[in-house]
Amino acid sequence: FTQKHEGKQQRDRIEVRWGELRVRKLVFALPDGAKPTNVKVVVGGKPVACRHGIENGRLAIGLSSEVALSAGQALEVEIGL
Repeated sequence: FTQKHEGKQQRDRIEVRWGELRVRKLVFALPDGAKPTNVKVVVGGKPVACRHGIENGRLAIGLSSEVALSAGQALEVEIGL
């Protein structure tokens, strides 16, 4: 897992090293006072439909359907702040 902040954008990446990971919901911490303006989730270069909102001061992202990641695959999230 990596998380980077660049200006008004946050990028998060979850890479599976071995096994399989099933994902339906993601929750990320945001910088103090940040309000997400747009969220984009990508797996294998393809966008994944999602919804987002704030839950307990954190960004919660619900995927429209479960995503299964295998070893060597990554899920990337771009958050506009």
